[in-house]
Amino acid sequence: MKRSRIAAILPIGKLSDRVFAEGIAPAAKEMKAECIRIEPEFSSPGRLGAACQSLESADLIVADITARNANVMFLAGYTQGIGREVLFITQSGEDFPFDRSKHPPIVYGNDLAFLKAEFLAHLRGDANAGAQTPGDPRQQFLATFGDLLKKHQHEHRGEIQLENPTTYVLVNQDMDLALVQDLARRGRELGIRIKLM
Repeated sequence: MKRSRIAAILPIGKLSDRVFAEGIAPAAKEMKAECIRIEPEFSSPGRLGAACQSLESADLIVADITARNANVMFLAGYTQGIGREVLFITQSGEDFPFDRSKHPPIVYGNDLAFLKAEFLAHLRGDANAGAQTPGDPRQQFLATFGDLLKKHQHEHRGEIQLENPTTYVLVNQDMDLALVQDLARRGRELGIRIKLM
């Protein structure tokens, strides 16, 4: 089914900006679809009305429910109520509160290249879209925190494990305190734990 207009509902923030700019928008562009971002900010009735109008005119709505943002969930519910197709995405499978058999999400684990590939597969009608999970924990970790490692001129040579979808374990780490603090700060923003061994 051809989707010519896609609306993405994402929480407000720099990390969501990256999800849109590096994952959702490029996939939509590749499929020659118009893609807009709707910020779930309801400071006035006019803003809520404008968001609802944008959702009503879209063929597909992508809702990032990472951390179960209440405003994103509200707009996703509205979208389902008016009968529009909704594709749920989330950084962690633990954040997904719905029946996966009826609403299979794309769990992208902060891997934006994976998100783009899975979203493209969904747009093309690939039956397996959303059935996969991101691969190598090291690649996932670097996709999310690599810029901080570069900023501190650090290369983690030890093993990186994924204890669960929201907890990374860094084995044989030798990081300085400033880097550890930066990693912890971003981890809190994303709902990700980092264990240093």
